[in-house]
Amino acid sequence: MLERTSSDEMKHSTPYVLLIQVLLASQVLSISYGAIAASPPFVSLGKVTFPDHVLAGQEFTINVSVIYSCKQRTMINVGVYNYNYETIMDPRVIFLEGNGSRSFLFHAKAPLNEGDLTFEALLRYWDREGWIYRNETLHRRFSVEVSGRAVDDTVQVIIVLPNPNKTPLTIEWSGTELRSDQLGFVRINAKAGKYLVEIPQKVYLKNNTRLNFLRWDDGSSSNPRIIEIRNDVTLTPLYEVEYYLSVTSEIRESSGGGWYPNGSVATFSVPPSVLEYARSVIPQEHRFTKWSGDSDAKASIAQVMMSSPKTVRAMWQVNQTPGMVILASITIMVFDLLILSYIALRRRR
Repeated sequence: MLERTSSDEMKHSTPYVLLIQVLLASQVLSISYGAIAASPPFVSLGKVTFPDHVLAGQEFTINVSVIYSCKQRTMINVGVYNYNYETIMDPRVIFLEGNGSRSFLFHAKAPLNEGDLTFEALLRYWDREGWIYRNETLHRRFSVEVSGRAVDDTVQVIIVLPNPNKTPLTIEWSGTELRSDQLGFVRINAKAGKYLVEIPQKVYLKNNTRLNFLRWDDGSSSNPRIIEIRNDVTLTPLYEVEYYLSVTSEIRESSGGGWYPNGSVATFSVPPSVLEYARSVIPQEHRFTKWSGDSDAKASIAQVMMSSPKTVRAMWQVNQTPGMVILASITIMVFDLLILSYIALRRRR
C-alpha cells in the first residue's frame, strides 16, 4: 500500500515539477535577454588624418573616422574643436547601428600668420538617457604647423561697361550672370584659366538712341568670347552710338527707316507718284512734293546726316489730270458706241 501510494503521488506531482522548470527557464531567458538588450554600445574615435604642415592662408582638410558596434540605434555627435578660434568646426549628428566605421571630413583654412594650429577631435554618444563623452577614446588632440605663405593664384578681372543711364547691366561669365555696379564696373575674382564672357550686344538709351557693341579694347570683335586670364586684367568693350531714323508716309510704304551709326548718311525714299483707286473706278494720282520734319528735300529719294535721332515725313499732292483724261476717254468711247449702235439700227430698218 505504501509503495502504491508513493507511486500515485509521484504521478500527480510530475506536472507541477515541469511547470516549475518552465517558469525557471523563462525567467532565466528573460534575464539573459534583458542583459543582452541592455548591453551598452561601443563607439570610439578611429584614425584622425591631417597635414602636419601647411602654408599660411592655405586650405586643408581633417578626416575623422569613428568605429562602432551598436546593437541598437545609437545617436552620436562628432566635431573638431579649433583652440585658436575657440569654435567647433561643422559638428555632425547622426545615428549608427550595427558594426562598422564612418569617416567625416572637415575643412579648415590656415591663418595668414605663422604658428601652430591646435585642434581636438571630439566624439560623444547617447546611452541610457545621457551623453557619454569622458572616455579617452572619445577625444584626441593634435596640431598643425603653419609657416610661409600660400601662393595665391586668384586674379581680379574688371569689365568696364557703359553706364549712361546709371542702370546696372548684366553679363554672362562662364554660365553665371553678373551685374555691374553704379559705375558700370563688373569685378570678378577668379582662378587663372579660360572663361567664356558675353556682354550686352546693344544697350538702349532714351530718345531713339542706343549703343551697339563694336569691339574690345584688346582688338577682339567676338561677343561672346573666350578669354584666358593669367594676371589681373581690365577689359573694356567699345560701343558706337546709333540713332533711329523714322520715315513715314500716308501713301504707300516708305523705305530707309532704321538704326544708323552716329555721323553716317542715311538714304530714304518713296515712289515719286502713286495711282490709287478710291471708291470709284477713276484713279487718283498722288504726286510726291517734299519731305517734312528733319529734311525739306523735294526729291523722293533723299539723304540726311545722322547726328541725332531723325524723323522725316513724305508730303503728297493729288493730281486730277490723269483722272480727267481717263474720264474723257471713257466718255468718248461711250459716245462712239452709241453712234455705232444707232447706225446699225438704221441699217436694219
